[in-house]
Amino acid sequence: MNSRDLRNAYQMFMSRIWDRWRADESKMRIREFQDLLFCIKEIFIESDFIRKPHEGVPFQLITIRGDGGISTFSPELSATKSLNYGDFLIGNVLTDSPLNVANKLMGSRLYRDAMTSRKMCKETCSYHPLCGGALFSNKFAEHGSLLATETTSCRLHRQALSDVVLDKLAAGPETGNQRVAPLPDSARAIA
Repeated sequence: MNSRDLRNAYQMFMSRIWDRWRADESKMRIREFQDLLFCIKEIFIESDFIRKPHEGVPFQLITIRGDGGISTFSPELSATKSLNYGDFLIGNVLTDSPLNVANKLMGSRLYRDAMTSRKMCKETCSYHPLCGGALFSNKFAEHGSLLATETTSCRLHRQALSDVVLDKLAAGPETGNQRVAPLPDSARAIA
C-alpha cells in the first residue's frame, strides 16, 4: 500500500470511529480525539497556542531500564542503540544524582537535537500547533536522527487525523442531541 492509499484508509477508519464515538455521545474516552479537540479549543482562546506533547518536554516521560539506565522523551528510545545520542541514556539511578542527570541531558546532543527538531517542525509544518513537533522515536526510526520533521506517524496520527476532526467539526450538526458549531474558515488555516 502506498503512502497516499495508507493515509486515505486511515482517514476513512478514523472518520468511522469518530461517527461511532459521536453517535454514542462521546461516552468512551478516545485520547486522539479529545487531545485534538482540546488543542482546537485552545487555539480559539489563544491564537499562538502550540501543543506541548509529553514526549517533547524533558523529564515529562522518564524511563528507567532494568539496569538503572535513565532515558527521557520516549520509552521506545530507552532500548535504542545510537552512538550519536549515547544510546539515549542520560544517567543511571544507581550512580547518578537527579541534578547530574538533568545537567547531562541539558548539555547533550540528544537535548539539542530534540529541541532543534521541534523548532524545525514549527518552521515547516502548518499542523505544528496541533502536534507540537515531537514523535522523536519515530523520527529516529525513520531518519536515523532526531533532526527530522515529517514521519509516517506524523502524517497519519497528526496530519490525517487533524484533517478528519476538522472536517467533522466543519460539517456541523451530528447525530443525537449534541451539536458542534462549524469552524470558521480561518480555523482551517491551522491544518
